[in-house]
Amino acid sequence: MEPSPLSPSRTAPLFAFVFVFVFIAQLIERPPPGQLYGFGFFHLITPIRVYCASAQPSQGFSPLAHYQKGGSMMRRTLTALVIVAVGIGIGCAKGEPDDPAETAYKAMRAEYSATDDEAKKAELAEQYLAEFPDTSHSGFMAAVVAYYRGERLGHQQQVFDVLSTALDQIEDPEARFEVSMAMVPASYEIGQPLDVAAVAGALAAERALGFDEHYRVMDAAEQHQLWLLAEHHADAALAFATEEAYRADYPDRDFTDDQVALRARLRKVEALAYKGWALCNQGRDEECFSVFEEADPLNQSSYAGSSDTPLDRFWGQALVDRGAYEQAIELLIPDALLGDRSNALPPLKEAYVALNGDDQGFEDYLWSERQRIARTLDDFTLPDYDGTQHSLSGGNGNVMLLAFWFPT
Repeated sequence: MEPSPLSPSRTAPLFAFVFVFVFIAQLIERPPPGQLYGFGFFHLITPIRVYCASAQPSQGFSPLAHYQKGGSMMRRTLTALVIVAVGIGIGCAKGEPDDPAETAYKAMRAEYSATDDEAKKAELAEQYLAEFPDTSHSGFMAAVVAYYRGERLGHQQQVFDVLSTALDQIEDPEARFEVSMAMVPASYEIGQPLDVAAVAGALAAERALGFDEHYRVMDAAEQHQLWLLAEHHADAALAFATEEAYRADYPDRDFTDDQVALRARLRKVEALAYKGWALCNQGRDEECFSVFEEADPLNQSSYAGSSDTPLDRFWGQALVDRGAYEQAIELLIPDALLGDRSNALPPLKEAYVALNGDDQGFEDYLWSERQRIARTLDDFTLPDYDGTQHSLSGGNGNVMLLAFWFPT
């Protein structure tokens, strides 16, 4: 890390200069008999010492009195010294150049925010990684490359090549973990799968993994059907699904007790969902559904009714795989229509085809199910810019446009 402008590594030469300056000033002034030359350093710190009342002069000698009664040359010398010292300090603070990596990061983020071109976003992150591979921003850059260059544009080989090159130059364990995890999907796509367990183990050798790292590993393991690994990290994540663990992860955040309780509960649901799904895929059905049932009362749904966790999707897919299609549909419908559509819709369609013989009428079925589960919006009242109150119920029979503005 680049030291600050006034860190000890930069101020040491300044203090050495000050001490030499004072010593020379002592020689010029010719101090009273019996006073050591080195004792003249008290002149520099006397105002501070007197203000703080932190020390008493010894052997009857008063630095402050000597400063007041001494020659005018000494006073001029000390005044000049203070001016020079302050000037050097300000010069160090203002003249120190910015960290090149941070300067480049700010420029990259400005360009990134200004463009909607997905290829351009990927290119900006690739350029940054090429020049500054090992920084605190490596994980973000790798995620940008993986998403835009890989998932959106389909150039997984390029993702693998760019991130592999960066990884060869990264020493920081956390940055290596972030970049490696971003590489995992591309590595599987091109037939050169990374060892996810080894990636997690490398960071674990440096420090204990937290909930977020366990979650990333179990999610990657689920995507690539590494069921024992998913189960292992789901079990490890459960240790962090407590209110105490959540507060420990965010010591500087002022969460309410209710917020902490909710987030800790969702952690537990997520970990149990992945564990149950891993057990199902190992053929351990009794354990699998027992874990799902344990998680179900703790699960949280959105206002519209879709699940805030993957529990219903995993549970629904497990039921489809076992031929319980009607039960599966009830679990999958909210997510397929209002939530994680990309993951919940395929098993829902599979269940529909199994019950109806083909997919004819599936779109009409989805529309009818949307009307069935749609929730009537609760009434509310809000002021407009002029302070006039408007209620949702006051617009019955009319089309209303709600625009929500969030300050940034």
